[in-house]
Amino acid sequence: MHNVIDSTFRFEDGMIIQQHDVCDARAWAAMALAGVGGFLAGRFRILRSFKAQQMLKNFVNKHTEYQ
Repeated sequence: MHNVIDSTFRFEDGMIIQQHDVCDARAWAAMALAGVGGFLAGRFRILRSFKAQQMLKNFVNKHTEYQ
């Protein structure tokens, strides 16, 4: 899988305060979510957003050192 992502960051006091990614949504969904879920998420933004928020929340909950 090859998925090109352009990312921009805004920094303040040495910390990232804003990040924005641009990529091929279908490629991201296929890579991040397998099967039918990835196929559907690649075509419907609301499903991609929901799944991305779930994944981020799970990551943050598992890595309490970042809170």
